[in-house]
Parts: sequence; C-alpha cells; structure tokens
Amino acid sequence: MILASSITDQAYPPREFDKNELGSANLALPPTSSTTSGSTAPMTLNSIFYAGHRYPGMNMKKTTVLFDLGGTLVHYYERSEFPAILEEAIARVQSLLEKRGLLTVTNDFVWARMRTEDHESADNRSRPLEDRLVRIFNLHATRIADELVSEMCQCFTRPIFARGRYYEDTLPVLRELRSDSFRMAIVSNTSWGSPASLWRDEIERIGLGEYMVALVFDRDVGWRKPAKPIFEFALEKLQAHSDECVFVGDEPRWDVDGPQALGIDAILVDRRPNAPHAARQCTVKNLYDLPPLLRGS
Repeated sequence: MILASSITDQAYPPREFDKNELGSANLALPPTSSTTSGSTAPMTLNSIFYAGHRYPGMNMKKTTVLFDLGGTLVHYYERSEFPAILEEAIARVQSLLEKRGLLTVTNDFVWARMRTEDHESADNRSRPLEDRLVRIFNLHATRIADELVSEMCQCFTRPIFARGRYYEDTLPVLRELRSDSFRMAIVSNTSWGSPASLWRDEIERIGLGEYMVALVFDRDVGWRKPAKPIFEFALEKLQAHSDECVFVGDEPRWDVDGPQALGIDAILVDRRPNAPHAARQCTVKNLYDLPPLLRGS
C-alpha cells in the first residue's frame, strides 16, 4: 500500500479521530448492509460477487484477518493529492536542514532530485526514506547524527499523518470482529519508504493498536506488497497458515494478487458508489459486509 486511495466519492467517508469514541464500546452497528445491487438487505454470501457470479467458494473457517491500512481502515490522501503532499513534506525537511545550517544545495537541485526519487523499485524492494533524503539534499559527505535523520523522517511524514481520518465503518467492524474472536493484523506498505517505527506510533495515535495482534510494514521486511516476503513475514509473525487468513484491502494488485499468490484468500474493499466489480475479485462495498461474510452467515 502506498497510503492513498483513488476513491473520490466514498459511501463511508473518512471522519476525524475522536478519542472519546475510540474508547467507547457501545457504537451501534447498522442492522443491514448495502448489497452490490444497491438495495438494503441482511448481509449474506450472496451479496458479494466473484468471477461475475455469486461467490460460494471461500473457506469460512478463518481465524485471522490481515488488513491494509490506507484506503481500507484509514483515509490519508487520494493519489491525485500526493504530489502536493510530497512537496510539503520535502519543504519541511528543507526548512529543518536550513535551521541547522546543513542546507548546502539550491531549491532547483532539491526539486530535481525529488522528482528522480519519486518512484518505487520495479522488483518491489523497499526504498528507505532516509536514503532518499540523503540523496535529495546531497548529504553523503556530511556526518549526520541518527537523531537528525529521525527528525527529518518525522518532518516528512507529518503532513501525511495530519490528514489521517478513519472511515465510519472502521471502529464498529473492528470491535465486532474482536468480539467474534478473530485475530487481526495490519500488513501495509509505507509512504515513500518511511520508517516502520513512525507508522507504529501513528497506529497508536489513531487508536487502532488495541485491535491488532501484529503490525507489519514493508520496512520491517525490505519488500513492499505485492512481493511474497512481506506476506510470508506476516504469517510467520502470527504463526498462522495461509488458509487460516483472509486479506482485506483496497488495491487489487497489492491486496488481492499479492496475498492470493501465497494461498491467502483476499477481499477487495471498493467504496465507490456503483463501482464495477472486477471479474477476478471478491469485492465488498464497505467493511460492514465483513463480519457476516467471515462468519458465513
């Protein structure tokens, strides 16, 4: 996951984090869920589609749900918004270095280097943010304390985290799955290879940590989704078999093709109203559809 969603008109829009609500156990679930036809009815297996037909084939004996983060549980930004966020992030790092007397390159140099760094590896290896920033600001010959590198990364991620909003269905569904004794974990790529430690802090800040038994980010493994190592690492950390797990995410290649390559069933969350369903994907319209689906009701 690059923490972005191409969705522009969500059925369940993002909301501000509310610490009072995060601590509440009495947030009611709706009695019905939207079906793919747009009607309202009790959720059953017949309300999702697979390969253009009603989907009967998932093994419902699941114990563990692996979630993507951005675009699935939390909204950070649309893909179209990321260029502006990236510029703000780089400008914050530039300002920090200038205050410390360590800025030795011109604006033109910085923005040109930023553009060359704005890509991910073709083989899905993680490209650490720290290394990118060193190249962008030409800091190779400068002795930089680890504390400053950490501060640079914090400056970079601040405008991303500031935009974080969980979806309306996120907390109710996590509570319901927890009450049904499902184990839950987050398996996610980070923006621009930012450090996993910052994202763990972010998970705690937004109040999702209490629901998760594990947090796995590409920087933990050195490989981004859809590469196999990140999923293998998650399974090993959870001491789980692939057929015990289901992956839930909003990006077909990273969150469906990736886990399915290891035998993990996958569910695509497509929040767009009237979105067409890709023939190869098990698709739901929102997270409210998950608990009855996983229970097989």
